[in-house]
Amino acid sequence: MKRLLTISFLFLIMFMVVACSNEKNDSNIPNGYADLISDNEDFYSLLIVKKAEDGGFRNPDFLQKQDWGKAVQSIHYERLKEIKEERQELEIDSAPYFIFFDTDSIVYQTGNPKKAEEFLVNAINKHSDKQEG
Repeated sequence: MKRLLTISFLFLIMFMVVACSNEKNDSNIPNGYADLISDNEDFYSLLIVKKAEDGGFRNPDFLQKQDWGKAVQSIHYERLKEIKEERQELEIDSAPYFIFFDTDSIVYQTGNPKKAEEFLVNAINKHSDKQEG
């Protein structure tokens, strides 16, 4: 009887461990950018990496002329020096640099503002099409 209780207790503990591990697990998101991930599946999060000598964090021209709020939930700004020191996992060596995140990972990254704008325009169009359809 004691053995049956012990086995039952072990199965109960194993069940609890498995049940807890089925919750949304962010452990597959590297620590270097877990805070940059979008929390809304319909929007991206954008990290803009600036040079240290760039003054304030002013939006690039393409963000000023696009309605980025239709596709981007949040914009994060960091200096290249901070990225190299605190987020080595991103492996960024130059600025400006643009990284778009969805709810799981990086979906697009580039050091070219024109290409970042193209990605944003496509994302805005997809979001608009989704809203209309």
